[in-house]
Amino acid sequence: WWIDERMDPEKATHAAAKYFKNLYGMFDSWYLAAASYKAGEGRVSRAIKRHGTEDFWELASFKKRSLHRETREYVPKYLAALTIAKDPESYGFEPVAFNEELMYDKVRVSQATDLRVIADASGTTVEEIRRLNPELLRWFTPPNYPGYMVKIPAGKTEMYAENMSKVPAAKRIAFLQHKVKRGETVSRIAKRYGTGVKPILHLNNIKGTRLKPGTLIMIPVRPSNAVAKTKGKKVVAEIVTH
Repeated sequence: WWIDERMDPEKATHAAAKYFKNLYGMFDSWYLAAASYKAGEGRVSRAIKRHGTEDFWELASFKKRSLHRETREYVPKYLAALTIAKDPESYGFEPVAFNEELMYDKVRVSQATDLRVIADASGTTVEEIRRLNPELLRWFTPPNYPGYMVKIPAGKTEMYAENMSKVPAAKRIAFLQHKVKRGETVSRIAKRYGTGVKPILHLNNIKGTRLKPGTLIMIPVRPSNAVAKTKGKKVVAEIVTH
């Protein structure tokens, strides 16, 4: 609910490389590793057993094929991409230039922190922080994630450290505080504020869905949206720092 690391180019690339290496260790063949990356190691293992060969090109040539067309074509395309990448100009491509917009620094965040606070400390915008951190699904870094690394514009590390040292821990994030009314459940409150049940349970260390009237709980929503969520409703709520 907080983050989706598949959306982070760096983390996703490292994960893919580790998986690829594991597949090579399983099949002792980069061709079979590539095929497994596309089709899954189970399908490739069954194809090897069925046809009695560990040669990818033989597996791809059988009339009664165990590998789908997408997998048979994926491996030669992968090899072609590798070959071209080593010397693009020889194949009619322009030299590859790194995009400076993809350059960034990474800083450690010790607690859940509002992206607006991070942006201000880095001398940039919230939009830029979100662009650099596509894995973040909410408007703050994940709670209970010690040492979480967030990306900021390149060359801004010293500025960030200096500015963040001046921000009290209690001011780094704000939640909506809701006072539970008789008959309210976590699911009803979550629906009212347009958030999820699990995040509310997590933030408030609630074990069940029944709530005691008068209890104050924290709601993980952007404070600026809270007024719109509660407008016209008799809800006792306020923004508090946490």
